[in-house]
Amino acid sequence: MPDPRRAYRDGLAVVRVRYEAELATLRERVAALSASQRSQIPARLRRELDDLLVELAQEPRCVEEADAALARVAQLRLALDTADELRAMGLHVSRQRRRQLVIVAAIGAAALCAAAIIALDFRIELSQLQAQCAADPQCELTGACRANPRYILRHLPSNEACIASSDRDCAGPCRARGRCVARDGQCVAVDESACLASEACREEGFCRLDGHFCGQSTDADCRASTACLERAWCTSTPRGGCHLELDQDCAASKVCREEGRCVVLFGACVSASTKACRLQDRCETEQP
Repeated sequence: MPDPRRAYRDGLAVVRVRYEAELATLRERVAALSASQRSQIPARLRRELDDLLVELAQEPRCVEEADAALARVAQLRLALDTADELRAMGLHVSRQRRRQLVIVAAIGAAALCAAAIIALDFRIELSQLQAQCAADPQCELTGACRANPRYILRHLPSNEACIASSDRDCAGPCRARGRCVARDGQCVAVDESACLASEACREEGFCRLDGHFCGQSTDADCRASTACLERAWCTSTPRGGCHLELDQDCAASKVCREEGRCVVLFGACVSASTKACRLQDRCETEQP
């Protein structure tokens, strides 16, 4: 009769040979992994590989332990295969990512080049517009001496091409009409003292602030103006400014002293004889 013990030992030996052969192959695969390759494997899977190698370090002493060891060997093989697949996917993703980065960099470089060309064209156009604004007579009159960048970028109406960008641009309008402050591209009046110091106040009687402009007058403003002394415009109007109203204004004016036109008729200073004949409709010729 066959010896059961001998058959058992023979069976255990066969299992051990198979186990050791497969384990040696797997250990070689683990040993072949470099540090950088191991770093590409998820940490949880690296711990599983290490734990399985520790468990398989003990040689099985019976068929049951050998069967269990073979199961762990199969688990180790599966873990290594998974690790290889993950590394391969990572390398593929890395190469694809590098290609994407190269494409993105090329697009970025082209965009920067295009932006540089656009910026250069913008600076040239802005410089040309600035020269036009500085040479325009409106620069001195209104303070619109600076090129408006938004006019170039947004194609605004032509009357917005030149603007007053700072109070320094408002020197002319300040002196002439009391508009000394740049706001929203325009020179405006914000202080009545600027109105009182302006040429428009001295010459036309526009000495009082009206919103953002020097547009109102008092009788006193009109009587102190050049318009009163020379043209007899000595009475203020509700809408601002001065006009002729009284005979005494004509009598005190330059046109009375130099030309004899000392009475009012239809809003103008005329001579007394002219007024009389016109009122009687007996003027034979045009008289002042």
